[in-house]
This record gives sequence, C-alpha cells and structure tokens, in this order.
Amino acid sequence: MTSKPSALKQLLRKVPTIEEFEQAHTELRRDGARGAVILGATIVEHQIRDLLVSRLRPDLTYAELEELFGPSRPLASFATKIKLGYAMQIYGLKTRHDLELLRELSNLFAHSRTVITFATPEVVDTLRQFICHVRREPNMRSRFISVVHILTAHLYLRRTVGPGSKMPPLD
Repeated sequence: MTSKPSALKQLLRKVPTIEEFEQAHTELRRDGARGAVILGATIVEHQIRDLLVSRLRPDLTYAELEELFGPSRPLASFATKIKLGYAMQIYGLKTRHDLELLRELSNLFAHSRTVITFATPEVVDTLRQFICHVRREPNMRSRFISVVHILTAHLYLRRTVGPGSKMPPLD
C-alpha cells in the first residue's frame, strides 16, 4: 500500500516556475555565504538530475524515477550524479572537475561547524581553481555566482540539444 507523500515531500518534488527559478538566482546574490553556496550547488545538482533523466527511457513513471533518484537510492547523491554524467559522456574532465569542486564547497558550507565565508582562504583558493570561470573576477561571491550560472547554462544546453547532436562536449 502506498501512502500519500507528506506536504514537505510534495513541496520538494515541485518543479519551479520561471519566476521561482529567477528568485532562486536572486537569493544567490542576497543570501549569506552558507546559504548561497548550498543553494547554488542545489541548482546545479538539479540540472544534472534533469539532464540524466532526459537520457533515460521517456516512459519511466515518477515512482520508477524515485527508485533511482529518491533518498537513499542509487542516484541520490550529488557525487553519484556527477560520476554518472561523466561516464555517460555528457561532459568531460573539465566540467567534472568543476562539478566536484562545487560539490566539495557545498559539503563544506553545509557541514562545517565553524564560520566560513567567501573570504576564508581555503574557499578563495578553491574558487580560483574553477576552470569554467575565465574572467578574472576579484570578488569571490561574484566568482561563485558566475560559476553557478555557467554550469547551469551548460547543463541546461546539453539537455535541450539531446544525445546524438552535433554539439561538441562542454569541455
């Protein structure tokens, strides 16, 4: 017997409208460092999930997708999604590198028991390692937001063109 998901689970499943998506990107600029990094990584992780789903059988039900991507399921973690996207040749080494850095930053900000900001030396060093960010942006928050926007756009573009297109890989 299947029970109806809780209101919180239903809210988590909700696909954002364009306005809500724009609001999330506005929050990236306004939130504290911890909130901005966690939100930015979540936005990118959802793009990877959507991209992976776009390459699966189109007739999978929501329940079948939950068996793959739901909590404690094989594709639940950000790390696993990154590895699978690379294994499926959706993106190359450079993009995988940047996604891994973003994942590590997200884990740091989500689980650190100390105050961490965009000025923390280790965070600054990590932000300077992103390959996708080509501008010499001195403001680390702006650099982070740029990385999120670039990765989001790349992943979205890969999803819209689909497999078998003439489009070169992201890197």
